[in-house]
Amino acid sequence: MKVKIRVMIVSLFNYFALYSLFVPYLWHGEIHSGIPMIRIGELKYLPSLRIGLSPYGTEFIQENYLKKGEKLHIVSLRIGEPTFHRFWGIGWECWNLMDRKNFSLDSRFDLWNQPELVLGDEDGFISQSG
Repeated sequence: MKVKIRVMIVSLFNYFALYSLFVPYLWHGEIHSGIPMIRIGELKYLPSLRIGLSPYGTEFIQENYLKKGEKLHIVSLRIGEPTFHRFWGIGWECWNLMDRKNFSLDSRFDLWNQPELVLGDEDGFISQSG
């Protein structure tokens, strides 16, 4: 009997988590650490690939973290595994879009296409596509 083990080695967050545990925390004794990002001029960039679960099946998600100053933009692309249904999504999120003394504003925009979801029996509730 053969057993296959798959490890998620593409996600850079796994490596950064190990780095932040061993170098700043254990070696230097610091309680906070930043996440190293790729510098492109004034912009900092960090790609991430992951797998998500949805009611329609597995989806593959690519997230791109872009930071300039205190603003963090996250651009995401989601593509569903099309065995039974075709579904996808794109999104944009911004943290610290506006940051004042007693007020801060974040923003998020998502666009997706998904099949109808049937809940319950044949006479059950059917949700519309998003």
